[in-house]
Amino acid sequence: MNLPPITVESTSEAPDCPACGGPGILSAQVSHPVTHRRAMAVLCETCDIDDPDAGPLIAYFAVNGAIDSETLDQGTSLVATWLSTARAKPVG
Repeated sequence: MNLPPITVESTSEAPDCPACGGPGILSAQVSHPVTHRRAMAVLCETCDIDDPDAGPLIAYFAVNGAIDSETLDQGTSLVATWLSTARAKPVG
């Protein structure tokens, strides 16, 4: 998996999902595959639970709540997998 460098910024909460308006679990700046402009991707339980790259990360947060020192390897691996296919959702 060849990902650009990832910068993690901790915030009190993720923005709402732009597709459904529900609460976001995690957000990241991602590059659009064609225009290469940066856009916000939001991990959303409602929209992403069936996504094979996002579902395990959603389950991880449901069980663990956050990434901490004891779950760092597992959590960062799941985030990297999600980011490898994450795309900004259209506002809808």
